[in-house]
Amino acid sequence: MKKNSNVNEISDSCRSRSGENEQKGFHVVSHEIKVVPIVEIEQYTKVPDPGRSIAFHPEVIKTEKGCFCVAGFEKVTEAKTSGAGDIKVEVKEISSHSELDIGLRKLSGWIEPLNGTPLYASLIFNVAKMYALMLASDENMEPLVDCGKGTKFTNDREADIKRVLIDRWNRDRDTINAYLNHSKYLNDSTMKKLIEAEAPKAFFEAIQVEKSRKVKLLEKDHSPNITGEISKLVLGWWKQYRDNKGKITFSDQDQAAPQKTRTSRRTEGQSGSCAGSSGVAAKGEHNLPGSPESPEQEEKEHGDRWELATSIMEAGDQFIECGKHIKAGLSDAELLVELRDLQAVIEEITAEMEPVLTELELSLAV
Repeated sequence: MKKNSNVNEISDSCRSRSGENEQKGFHVVSHEIKVVPIVEIEQYTKVPDPGRSIAFHPEVIKTEKGCFCVAGFEKVTEAKTSGAGDIKVEVKEISSHSELDIGLRKLSGWIEPLNGTPLYASLIFNVAKMYALMLASDENMEPLVDCGKGTKFTNDREADIKRVLIDRWNRDRDTINAYLNHSKYLNDSTMKKLIEAEAPKAFFEAIQVEKSRKVKLLEKDHSPNITGEISKLVLGWWKQYRDNKGKITFSDQDQAAPQKTRTSRRTEGQSGSCAGSSGVAAKGEHNLPGSPESPEQEEKEHGDRWELATSIMEAGDQFIECGKHIKAGLSDAELLVELRDLQAVIEEITAEMEPVLTELELSLAV
């Protein structure tokens, strides 16, 4: 599974034999096996190790800022413990330093895989960490992509990150979305327990639809700790899956029933994922010119027109958020749910328009 350790040099091309992209911004200057002082080797920790590498030699990325081990650091540690002063490593020297480029190179060997086949739970945990690192970074991502594919970027950073992951790891959009969706709303403690338990890909696939449904309920209720709630549920589902030979019984009793809050009819039926973490605004949250203080007084004074105006503004928020999610890339199943939710919103607004249209037609006919 490992590359030939006798390779002393690899040509500078857009894609190396490992499948990773050698882009024009961060290309490989040299690739060789050589002895390096242990003191010069630093473990790259921005993204955790998905597992123990099967690489014959530790793999190191060298930039102007130092030597960063991306696979097999346990061998470096063992050599240091044994009293060795240096160690033979596989070194790729990169033309420029980029924390994101190093992280992408680190995970590419596991996704191909070249360094071994990591547990699925470990893989998605690390992909989520890489995604978060890219989201928080202000690095320009355009130099990170293949110089020959002409990847187009937008102003939507989440969508652009997925474009980079697709390009660098040679995976389709559905696969990248699956990695991210399966780890979404799971805290580090829960993910580490699932990694230790060796939870398989089949488990994450089995719970995904129900997990998404629970997330939407919590979003609609404006829950302050969705990640905590979902993490508890997933650990409970894992216990069922493990103890019942892959069988899980989902129940609404898995979580406390959402407390009712006063919202418009459309808000109660909206798609949680489109609403974002805070959900779509409840009725009366949008301030219209001259609006009364209470929602009850609003309806009394403005009637159907006020109801329609509020619903249209709330729908605008929801459609914008959904548009962002769709551009970022959804699986077919998730897209179907999103579009059905939006269709229900359109139908409800259309129904709310009827009395207002009738009123206007009668008024203008006089």
